[in-house]
Amino acid sequence: MFEFEKEFLKPLPTDPYQVATHCKARLHPDCHLAFDKNFYSAPYQHRGKEIDVWATVNCIEIYYQCERIAFHKRGKSRGKFITDIQHYPTEHQAYLEISPQNILAQAERIGEFTTSFIKLLFTKSHPLRYLRTAQGIISLQKRFDVLQLEAACKQAINLNQIRYRFVEQVLKRGMIKMKQPQMKIERGINPFLRQEELF
Repeated sequence: MFEFEKEFLKPLPTDPYQVATHCKARLHPDCHLAFDKNFYSAPYQHRGKEIDVWATVNCIEIYYQCERIAFHKRGKSRGKFITDIQHYPTEHQAYLEISPQNILAQAERIGEFTTSFIKLLFTKSHPLRYLRTAQGIISLQKRFDVLQLEAACKQAINLNQIRYRFVEQVLKRGMIKMKQPQMKIERGINPFLRQEELF
């Protein structure tokens, strides 16, 4: 019996079997989900949906309702965006979407330099890639004075450092030159001081 079946058997796979781990994730408005301290893209049509992530040592597979919608090599570092640009909507559509427009509206309430900083982010290629950066800039108003944030954004624009980390470091280190109004001090007559008599 075994000899008869032997000719129908397929050879064993050359690659060792890899154990996959599974988790649920929700796709962010910037078309990425967070997994193991990195960010992986999936098609924008699935934003806001809960999707399945299957991860092995070498790859990340993303499924929605049992259909694979994305495949990536697994990132080996931390805080990196692993992106397939085909997962983004068109740049024009992305710029006009509600999330960027909401952030711009918040920036306008802070001031002109924060608004200019956010606009510079969103005029880069693939605006949604910078959505988290823009959200981070807006959230700095919770930790720092609005005038300081404005000054930090102005400094970043002048130095062409359109990065969240730069603005945050400027604020943390107090590297902002704020113009303070100079008050003229006039010394009055002090009755307790000895006055010189002129003869």
